[in-house]
Amino acid sequence: MNARAFGIALAVLSCAAVVRSQEPVNAWPPPPDPTLAPPPTYTDPYATPSTEPVYPQPDTYAPPADPGPLPPAPSDPSSNAVNAPRNVSPPVRAPLVPWVDRAMTSGLGVGTGLGSDNVWLGAHLIYYLQLPSPRVRFALHAGMGLLPWRDPDIRWGTRGGGFFSYGVRNRFVIGATGGTMDWQTFGLHGRALASRQEYGLGFEIGYEFMSPFGFYARASIGPGVAFSRETPLRERDAHLVWRGNLLSIGYKLW
Repeated sequence: MNARAFGIALAVLSCAAVVRSQEPVNAWPPPPDPTLAPPPTYTDPYATPSTEPVYPQPDTYAPPADPGPLPPAPSDPSSNAVNAPRNVSPPVRAPLVPWVDRAMTSGLGVGTGLGSDNVWLGAHLIYYLQLPSPRVRFALHAGMGLLPWRDPDIRWGTRGGGFFSYGVRNRFVIGATGGTMDWQTFGLHGRALASRQEYGLGFEIGYEFMSPFGFYARASIGPGVAFSRETPLRERDAHLVWRGNLLSIGYKLW
């Protein structure tokens, strides 16, 4: 009797366990009820605001529009309308001044030196006349100078002339001069009492250098004829003298 009752009770418990295992299991935590209001959010008033950049969400980001092909770049960068600043005038370029080689132009020069162009020690003016050929020119010069010592007095004189030159920088010079060629001295018992200029003509050949900036230097030598005046003690005559430029230097102004 007891065994039968125990078997019936065991069968009833087994059936109840099977029925309970087939019932749905509740999920945890339970899903929110859509009919209820969402819980309030808490904001900390003492929290430091975030400095992280806020990027657009993938569903709201739109790529920039395609600008299309760029215009061709201009040949002159200064005229680039894209890169040039607005309301700014383009730079004004100064006109280029052509460089002039003064060795190949006509112009006036001033100089000094020791020699026939300056009579002896003095200064001179010279004007160069450039001919059609760049290697040939004609020049006129006039000078004044003196002997710096007394014999018996300071001797001074004037000289002028002209010459042709051939070459650009290094030139061969040939020309003629006229003016004070020598001095005539009067004396008594071996003592000089007075001096007088003797005028004449001369011929010279030499060398000249002219830089492109106008600096020149010239040296020359040649014979000349000096004519002496007639005096009570001396007849008028002509005699040979040698004159030249030991060194004449100067600057061509243009």
